[in-house]
Amino acid sequence: MNSLLSLLILLPLAASVLMFAMKNDRLKFVPFLSIAVAGIQFLITLFIFVSYSQNSVIGVNTGDFAFFEQGKWLYFKLGNSGYFSSNYTLGVDGLNLPVIFLSGFVLLIASLASFKIKDKGYHLLFLLLSGAVFGCFASLDLLIFYIFFEFMLLPMYFLIGIWGGERRQYA
Repeated sequence: MNSLLSLLILLPLAASVLMFAMKNDRLKFVPFLSIAVAGIQFLITLFIFVSYSQNSVIGVNTGDFAFFEQGKWLYFKLGNSGYFSSNYTLGVDGLNLPVIFLSGFVLLIASLASFKIKDKGYHLLFLLLSGAVFGCFASLDLLIFYIFFEFMLLPMYFLIGIWGGERRQYA
């Protein structure tokens, strides 16, 4: 249960790889896959929200991060100056918990609203955006946050630029 945040990030990325490998005769299943992934993500965020609320009422995880995950990622020795290190660190506290839950809800509503769009590129970018949003909000390391934040901007740029409204070029 300690890898739920990584599952929130990796599930849409794996689904986007699966969607990319789909043949053109299976395009009618693309919106269903996008909705299914968003639904699973919302259920995971709902579980995290309820579990965190129950634990904080009883006094568990007070002052600590819930659903904490950490792994070694980058480590560079800088000679006599010391070293540079960045870890893959994810966690939930009282500040990012509502944002993660709200992101799961909004992404589910957005995937349901975009059901009529049958374009594989749209749903592929939507899944990449979904994984990056959760990575951005759950990260506890500044470098990981920055990478997910910048990665979130790329699909958003193309989603707005291609499928946006009448003033999409202005946005």
